Amino acid sequence: MTADVFVSAEAASGTADVPAEARCPTEATLALVPAEAVDSIAGANRCGDEGAATIVAAVAIAVLLSLAALGVHLGAAMLIRHRAANVADLSALAAAAAVAAGPDEACQRAHRVADRSGARLAACQVRGQEVFVEVTVRPPDWLSAAGTASAHARAGPAEESGAG
Repeated sequence: MTADVFVSAEAASGTADVPAEARCPTEATLALVPAEAVDSIAGANRCGDEGAATIVAAVAIAVLLSLAALGVHLGAAMLIRHRAANVADLSALAAAAAVAAGPDEACQRAHRVADRSGARLAACQVRGQEVFVEVTVRPPDWLSAAGTASAHARAGPAEESGAG
């Protein structure tokens, strides 16, 4: 039959027989202790440091989680901005392809492309063979505090350099 033996942390570290005043000595207490015993008392002295690593680790984890959340939000904002630019380009190209049918048909086509892409057509202008569009894209609800992303695009015939 084995006996369970429980040893306190003080007994395991060898400080069980050291009085509490000696474990956390003050200047006045150290003056009363013989010089050869001061080194052993100082080695057992851990007052003020207990739990410090836990606090440092908790703060470090909180900082890392905050940085990760910030990175996710910035990444999502960049994706929304790129999506707005892509939708604007597609809407302008679709409108330019329909410019021969008239400005109203061209803008209707740009509107359909923007709607199907989850964006809103904010502006559409047809000037000759060129189409200028502006679209806005709303971010997901968890990122709605960042506002909407907007983008402009132009489509039409390539500009001639005039050199000849």
